[in-house]
Amino acid sequence: LVGNVYLAAFFGACGAGVFLLAAWLRKEEGLAVLDRLKVRMPLLKDIFLQIYLVQSLRVMGLSLTHGVSVVDALNACRDIVKNVEFRRFMYQVETQVNQGKGIAEGFAQGAFVPSLVRQMIATGEQAGNLAMVMNRIAEFYERELEKKVMLLSKLAEPIMLLLMGSVVGVIVSALILPIFKISRAVH
Repeated sequence: LVGNVYLAAFFGACGAGVFLLAAWLRKEEGLAVLDRLKVRMPLLKDIFLQIYLVQSLRVMGLSLTHGVSVVDALNACRDIVKNVEFRRFMYQVETQVNQGKGIAEGFAQGAFVPSLVRQMIATGEQAGNLAMVMNRIAEFYERELEKKVMLLSKLAEPIMLLLMGSVVGVIVSALILPIFKISRAVH
């Protein structure tokens, strides 16, 4: 009886914790913390950054190809990506461009922007092929992202099997142990 009370209290506390965490993540400050984690967590950082780069560079490349100004294209990129940290970076790039500096200099300021992207954008800007270069970078990172997602899905399979096996083991033991206790009491 005492064990059941503790078990119920434990599950109640876990449920309340999940509810409070979900409510906090819906608020602006919770989303900001989650966005910061997305661009700083060791394993997931690369995936999220590649997603944001693909989204923004694809929009930039298409916009520049169709005659949209660099400032308007950067503004559109800010609206596409929903991560607060990345949006702040895109705003800084837009500010650099408005001050008369090149877009390559703005991208060079981003600590989390890969050096390949920095170099390619600088080269594209110098050669006057910025739109084509941005489209190519987006294509490259789309392929890289696809490979990483496939690898993660292959790694997740055994982990999910272990978790499901553990849950099934707990359920089976919870059902069988009381039967053994009853059979011992009868003999």
